[in-house]
Amino acid sequence: MSRTFNSIGALATFLEGVAHSLPQAQQAALDDATTFLLQKVKEIPGNYQSDPAWPALAEATVEDRTRKGFTPDDPLRRTGEFAETFQKHVDGPTRAEVGSNDERAAWFELGTSRMPPRPVLGAAKAQHDPHLVEIVGRRIQQHIGGRD
Repeated sequence: MSRTFNSIGALATFLEGVAHSLPQAQQAALDDATTFLLQKVKEIPGNYQSDPAWPALAEATVEDRTRKGFTPDDPLRRTGEFAETFQKHVDGPTRAEVGSNDERAAWFELGTSRMPPRPVLGAAKAQHDPHLVEIVGRRIQQHIGGRD
C-alpha cells in the first residue's frame, strides 16, 4: 500500500508522527519477538537438539531417571517445571531478554565437569534468529509505512 502526500508539509508531518511514536513500535516489536522466542525456548527441554547438537544422556542418567519413575530419555525434562522457569522481559524500546532464574539453567547451557552442555537459549537463538529479525523488521516496517 502506498501513501500519497499533497505537499512536503504533509510528508513532514507524517514523518514527525512516525518518529515520535517509533519507540512504542520498537517496544511492541521486541514484545512480539520475545513472545515467539519464549514459546520456542519452552519447547526445547525434553527434546534433543541438533543445532547445536546435544549428546545422548549417559547410561547412568537414563538408569537414574527410570528408577525414579521418569521417562528414560528426555534430556532436561523430568517434571516439566524447568521449561516453565523461562520468562521474557521487555524494558523499553531497545532492551528485551528471555531467560531463567533457575540456577540449573547456566549449568545446562554451558555444561559442567560431569555434564556436557545442552544449550536451551543457544539452541533457540541458533534455530530462530533469522525469524526474530524478521518479526522485528516487519513490525518496524509496518510502523514506518503507517500501517500499525
